[in-house]
Amino acid sequence: MAARYRTVLIDTCFLACLHACDPRCELLGLVIDYYGERGVGDGRQLRLCTYCRDAIADHLGDHGISDEAMASWLDKQSSDKARRLIQLKDDPADLKLLVYALKHGQAILLTCDQGLLQCCHLYDVPHRCFKAALVEVDLELDGALLTEYTAVAQALNRSPPSHPFVQLGHDRHCPKCDPGRACGVRRDVSV
Repeated sequence: MAARYRTVLIDTCFLACLHACDPRCELLGLVIDYYGERGVGDGRQLRLCTYCRDAIADHLGDHGISDEAMASWLDKQSSDKARRLIQLKDDPADLKLLVYALKHGQAILLTCDQGLLQCCHLYDVPHRCFKAALVEVDLELDGALLTEYTAVAQALNRSPPSHPFVQLGHDRHCPKCDPGRACGVRRDVSV
């Protein structure tokens, strides 16, 4: 698999979804290898994770964005974009991931946070939710991921769907992060 981005930014909510169906987070390395050359997250949040410790240590580094750098970037945003960023104010780690992507380029952000997904769309930062990321990796592997990791396949296909960023067919938030319908896993074609 050839890496498509230099950096794969992983939000901890993405890790939580991964852990729910892959308790040792063995797939983290595979996902990072598919999308990019290295994995990056918010060091403070990663240290607070009580799960997937080995996978985090093996595959993720800290973004290195300081509170000051984040505040400086926020000050430079237009009032229209700043209003959109308000939805992320309660989680500075999300803003730091966005700042990293914009400062360094060649990054993709993997998250299950609808506000962060919307901001990625607003700033043209490549992004995927959990279901889109895993389905894309599975397609690259000719179905081997979902065949080998049956718990992941079950999570994606659970019925009735209850998590909009995990279950296929539960596309309530898709129009917010993918208004152009570029995502191949969307099933809400009539929206």
